[in-house]
Amino acid sequence: EPAMKRQRLASPLPPALQLARDGFLAPFDVISAEEASAALSRLDTHAAATLGVATAQAEDLDGEQRFKLHVLYPWAANLVKHPKLLAVVRAALGTDDVLVWFSEVNAKAPLSDRHAAPHQDGIYASLAPNDVVVTAWLALTESTTDMGGLVFQRGSHLRGQLPHQVDDEAENMIGFCRSELGEQDVKEAVPVEHLA
Repeated sequence: EPAMKRQRLASPLPPALQLARDGFLAPFDVISAEEASAALSRLDTHAAATLGVATAQAEDLDGEQRFKLHVLYPWAANLVKHPKLLAVVRAALGTDDVLVWFSEVNAKAPLSDRHAAPHQDGIYASLAPNDVVVTAWLALTESTTDMGGLVFQRGSHLRGQLPHQVDDEAENMIGFCRSELGEQDVKEAVPVEHLA
């Protein structure tokens, strides 16, 4: 009987293995442009009502005004329970048993200095144990590298919880950041773009 040859994967790794290797999955088309536009409009309505300013927009929200909107609004609950999003999350975790623990809006105006400093989501959102949870990012508008879009550090999860420190810089939307970014972090940076 001839020796068995190793099979090469003809397609990308299954989501759970890719997540285990890289620490993220991206990009996925989850919501349509129409769904994104409607959600952004409703988010702006939330901002105007919450802040009491008719012209307020999502990027004007701060602190607790940005959190757990899926508990307050059916439209936000529908976003976090979107069938395409849940399909990706279930595939990544390898289970149909999914709980939405938290939702958050991180919005910034065009050409704004606002940003989320480099961090690990497991520490930021107090997710533990962090090997059985995921965070999902839904872009409601175009997001490119030039605009300061999302960047993942491939494999950083394999190094455990890395040191973080308080960052009280007003433009930092999350209030803390990784304390050290090394040469390896720069090499492993993977920008994720969402084009309208």
